[in-house]
Amino acid sequence: MNGLDNVWRQHSLSLHTKFLLYSACVVTVYFMALRHGHSTNPCGLRSKHSICRYQCRILSIKWNDFILNVTVAVTSGLDKIINIVLARRLGLFSRITRFSRDVPASTILSICCASGGRYPLDASWRRSSGQPRTTWLDHISSDTGMSLTDIFSLAQDHSQWRAVTTAAKATRT
Repeated sequence: MNGLDNVWRQHSLSLHTKFLLYSACVVTVYFMALRHGHSTNPCGLRSKHSICRYQCRILSIKWNDFILNVTVAVTSGLDKIINIVLARRLGLFSRITRFSRDVPASTILSICCASGGRYPLDASWRRSSGQPRTTWLDHISSDTGMSLTDIFSLAQDHSQWRAVTTAAKATRT
């Protein structure tokens, strides 16, 4: 993402426009790296500190200004990456649970949640080498602090699910 340095230095662009570009380019690449299970990606986004480094570039804060990461986060006004990941993960789960039962994704999700997330459902199945031991449903369960059967039933009702996601976000901040 060093190619974006010229964009961050542009004085003619507003901060709002720069942060929109940041969300479209940097955050998207970060999510793609997370999706494919990479701890690093070509852009060097390895941790929340590298995300803060990009925000510092946008705000024209240099390393010798000795400004805390918390101050940078408050100044930028952007949500934490972990909260964005949480919102997307829970939102996708909610959408899939509300699909009609004719949709294969909804059927598979209901079977997995009914089994309590015990894997594998087929005794002959083995996880590929290099794949993480925690599954997407394990993350959903740990994010909400509830069992999969309870989560699945709550996700059917949009107003109840909104309360669950709000509580999950509150525990992350």
